[in-house]
Amino acid sequence: MRYKYQTPEWHDEVVRSIGKGTLEGISVDFNLFLKNYFYNQFSSAPNYLFGFDNKVNSSLIPFIPYIGLIPVLGGTVYILKIRPNKINSIVFVSVSSLTAFLIFLVGDFDTHFFAIVIMPLLVLGIINFRNANRNFTPLLILPVVFTITLSIIHLRAPEHFLIILISIIAISAIFIMEVIPKIIRIKTKNYDDLFSGNVKIIIIIIISLILVGNLGYSYVTFKISSSGIPFTNIQDEISFISQNRQIEQVGLDWKPLIDELKKQPGIEESVIMSSYFYLSYHIQSKSVFATFNEGPENDSIENYILRKNWNDIELMNSNIRSNPIDRHNIIKPTPDYIIYTPTTSYLKTEGWQPPDQLEYLKILSDPNNKEIPPNFELIYQSDLPQKVIVYKINYD
Repeated sequence: MRYKYQTPEWHDEVVRSIGKGTLEGISVDFNLFLKNYFYNQFSSAPNYLFGFDNKVNSSLIPFIPYIGLIPVLGGTVYILKIRPNKINSIVFVSVSSLTAFLIFLVGDFDTHFFAIVIMPLLVLGIINFRNANRNFTPLLILPVVFTITLSIIHLRAPEHFLIILISIIAISAIFIMEVIPKIIRIKTKNYDDLFSGNVKIIIIIIISLILVGNLGYSYVTFKISSSGIPFTNIQDEISFISQNRQIEQVGLDWKPLIDELKKQPGIEESVIMSSYFYLSYHIQSKSVFATFNEGPENDSIENYILRKNWNDIELMNSNIRSNPIDRHNIIKPTPDYIIYTPTTSYLKTEGWQPPDQLEYLKILSDPNNKEIPPNFELIYQSDLPQKVIVYKINYD
C-alpha cells in the first residue's frame, strides 16, 4: 500500500505497528486507511498496471497503455455476454452516474477516476455472471479477489502484478481471437467463414504489431534503466543499434571497485553490505542493503552489520532491497564485505532523504582509526566517483 494521505503522528504509529499484523495498522486511523485504500485501488494500482502516468507499466500495448484497456474490457464483456439491452443500459448509466456523483461529492477525480470505469463493469458482471462461459469464469474471479487485497500490500513494480496479469493476458487473447474476427465478419458481411483469409491476415498483423511494440518497449526500458540515457526518438535508436554500440550500464564508474571484488575468492556466494544495490549485479554476488543510519545511536559496529537492533521497518526496507529479496526476514544474511560511503547522494535523487548516518559508523571512513574492529580488513579505498572504503570481514 502507498500512503498518499498521512500525518506525522499516524506515520509514527504505523511504523510502530509493523510486525503486529495488518489489523493493527488499519486500526491506527481507519479513516486514513480508507482514503489510502481507495487511492491505491482506483489510482496507484491502475497506474502501475496500465501506465496511465507511469512510463513503466504492464499494459498489453505498453507504448500506448490506454489502448491496452480495450482488449481487456472488450474480452470481459464478451465472456460475460453483456448485451446492450434495456436492463444493462439502465444499470450502466445509473452506476456510472452514481459513481461520478460520489467522486465529485466526497472524492477526487484525479485519484478515483478509474472507479467510473470499473464499478459499472463490476455491477454488470455480477448481474450477468450466470450467462458467462464457465470455462472462462476463473479469469474474471481472480482479478476481483486479487484487487481486494492488493491495495493493502506493498507493490512497487509491474512484475508484482503477475497474478492479475495472467487474467489480463488471457482475456486480451480471447478478445483478439474471438471478438475481432466476429467484428470483421459483420463488417464484411462474411457470415460463413469466421477465419477467412482477410481475417487471418488482420489478426497476424495485430499480433505482430503487439509483439514488435513490446520488444521495442522492452529494449527502451532496458536501455534507460541500465544506462540512464533517456529515449529521444525511433530514428536515434535505430542509428544506435545499427552502429553496434554497447549500452553503457549504470554503475560502471565503479569498475575498479567491481574488478577488485571480483578477484576475491568465493565472491559469488559472499554477502556485501552496501547502500548501492546495483553493485551486487555487476559483482555477481549477494547483498544486504544498508544506509548506515539504522538501529540505535550508540550501538556497536558488530551489532550493526548483523542488524541485531534494527527495528522492523528498517529490516523490511533492507530486506526488500537486498539480493536475494527476503520479504519475510528468513534468510538473515551475514555480511562478508562492507562497502562504506560517507554519503548516499543517489538516495536523494530518488526523492528519499534518509537521516544522517550514525556517528559511531563514521569511523569506517578512516581505515586507520583504532576503534575499527580488528577483523575488518581494508581491501579497497578510493575517492572516485566518491569516497568509498571496502572492508573484508574475517569471522575466523
